[in-house]
Amino acid sequence: MQKRRATAAICLVLILVASAGFFTVEGETADDERGVADMYHSRSEDRDSPWSTFGQNNRRTGRSPYNTSHVEGEEKWRFSTPDAIWSSPAVGDGIIYIGSHDHLYAITLEGEQKWRFSTMDSIWSSPAIGTDGVVYVGSLDNNLYAVTPEGEEKWRFETGGTVHSSPAVGEDGVVYVGSYDDNLYAIDPDGSEKWRFETNGDISSTPAVGTDGVVYVGSRDNNLYAVNPDGSEKWRFETGGNVEASPTIGEDGTIYIGSFDNNLYALNLDGTEKWRFETGELVVSSPAIGGDGTVYLGSYDHNFYALNPNGTEKWRFETGFYIMSSPAVGADGVVYVGSWDQDFYALNPDGTLKWNFTTSDWVRSSPAIGADGTLYIGSFDGNLYAIGVEVPEENDENDSPGYPFLVLPAGIVLAVFIYKKKIHV
Repeated sequence: MQKRRATAAICLVLILVASAGFFTVEGETADDERGVADMYHSRSEDRDSPWSTFGQNNRRTGRSPYNTSHVEGEEKWRFSTPDAIWSSPAVGDGIIYIGSHDHLYAITLEGEQKWRFSTMDSIWSSPAIGTDGVVYVGSLDNNLYAVTPEGEEKWRFETGGTVHSSPAVGEDGVVYVGSYDDNLYAIDPDGSEKWRFETNGDISSTPAVGTDGVVYVGSRDNNLYAVNPDGSEKWRFETGGNVEASPTIGEDGTIYIGSFDNNLYALNLDGTEKWRFETGELVVSSPAIGGDGTVYLGSYDHNFYALNPNGTEKWRFETGFYIMSSPAVGADGVVYVGSWDQDFYALNPDGTLKWNFTTSDWVRSSPAIGADGTLYIGSFDGNLYAIGVEVPEENDENDSPGYPFLVLPAGIVLAVFIYKKKIHV
């Protein structure tokens, strides 16, 4: 009788399996095969590298395709370096890259060092990851470095001044970077110079690249430059102060740039002014653009601003000190930014505080968002912080019975507990 009942139950299970169209074997879930990251991934924008460059992409929009709504400001781990971190992290396929005093670090998603690469001076530049996994980063020793995924030098390109600017890697592999020798450089994938474009001031601004290949970069000569793919000048726009911020390119081609004259400018594709928004102090923070077109930026006046696409103020959030950090926006609309008040802030889309995380020193670094929604941010206290949700460890198969789940079209879940010796029905 018991055997007949067990047989009947097994038949019922097999019928349900056939109708369900979904079945996971013992000890697995549907997301194990694709990885935990896909649980939070906005399918509209697949990427091998969740945050391959400063500002997430070459348009520097600071917008991630990954959901961060599950993150509540808890520290997962920290990685300590010997000195202050100015650099902002890049997140590749399972590795985080960041610069510190005189090293480029490669760190696993568990917070362990994979390798470090030495330069001859501090690294304030933020690394960029090429499609082949090569990492590009500038150094105060005047060089731009190309480093293999194994941590070996591929080549170096020497400029005539400090390389504080962060590189951009074009679709054709050409690398663009500014230098304190007043030049914007275009460097071929083999490390040879393609062209240089001279301005009249130091370039610490990070170049942005439009979909048409035009390169935009600021200079301490007060101008934002638009440079054609062949290195010729397309136009320049003069502001009333140094342009150290990096430009951001909107979906409609609008170019946004901050200046030491306290303004954020919105420019048309032909270089004419669309509008300007005045803050209370200089603007070094590079703007980010939300999915609804909201423009986010920080200012030395301690405030973080959200602007409507027409340049009017939507809201502001006051921090305790300067904001030089550039914001990041999750796919869920939560906005993240650091402040010199030592805090890292998460702000809801309506400008209210979601949470803040306190480090031990200024936060000049800009955040990056990983594929599982984890946030990575550096601090002058020498630490790279990972803020997110710990993934639970899988149960040992000897600790508990398996849990095969059948998800029926109607959304019903049937769990059948299978023990090693008996089937209970």
